[in-house]
Amino acid sequence: MNVEPTETIAAASGGVFVSDLHLFSPRSDAAYVPAKLAETKSEDRCIVLGGDIFDFRWSVQGSHERTLAAAVHWLEELLERTEQAHIRFIPGNHDCHPEFLHLLTQLAQREPRFDWHEHHFQLGDTLFLHGDILDAHGNLNSYRAKFHHEHPQTGLKHKLYDGVVALRLHKLVPLVRHRPELTCRRLLGLVGTLPAASEIPVQRIFFGHTHAPVLGHESQGIRFYNPGAALKHMLSRPQYFEFDQPIALEKRRT
Repeated sequence: MNVEPTETIAAASGGVFVSDLHLFSPRSDAAYVPAKLAETKSEDRCIVLGGDIFDFRWSVQGSHERTLAAAVHWLEELLERTEQAHIRFIPGNHDCHPEFLHLLTQLAQREPRFDWHEHHFQLGDTLFLHGDILDAHGNLNSYRAKFHHEHPQTGLKHKLYDGVVALRLHKLVPLVRHRPELTCRRLLGLVGTLPAASEIPVQRIFFGHTHAPVLGHESQGIRFYNPGAALKHMLSRPQYFEFDQPIALEKRRT
């Protein structure tokens, strides 16, 4: 992973982390989120969008191109509503399409308060990432490429997925597969293989992907936070973070 040249643009005293909204999917239950995020307005706050904010695979926007445009529009509206707050975007497996990442770069060039990070970034002692590294089997690029859909899924597959949701089966899988202690230990081991985002030791990790809430679980001296998923019949709680003193917030030079 290349290290991008950066410049310090502000200092953050805290902020909020959300992930797995799966916007544009008919199973998304995230209509409340923009208003909730709009409460964060000051220049010393940072909103971290931790991946799978948009769902290109299951979008009902009508086409891939319309989904791309709708996603950028949603981010532009969020920037307007949050006034002076800074926004950082980390793509997940459902919103990592190369065309979308190109549009994120263009948005970052237009908007001083916006930037995005390919996989993870760190503020002070706090690391943020999507968490799909848990399912990547050592090759994140290959795993994410499986989600580069040029065409959203068909109506029949939506009906099958709706049946799973109606039976609440989508709630059981995360609880069985992603029990907090095992998941946090696995994630910590995988994070150790990544290029260091900072020289400061990590004390907190905020992640998404698993759809299983983790509300401050401690493992090996690190506290873990996961907001869950804003899908029907599931729990989603934005996770807030604070720093003892303002932390330099950087932006990549473009």
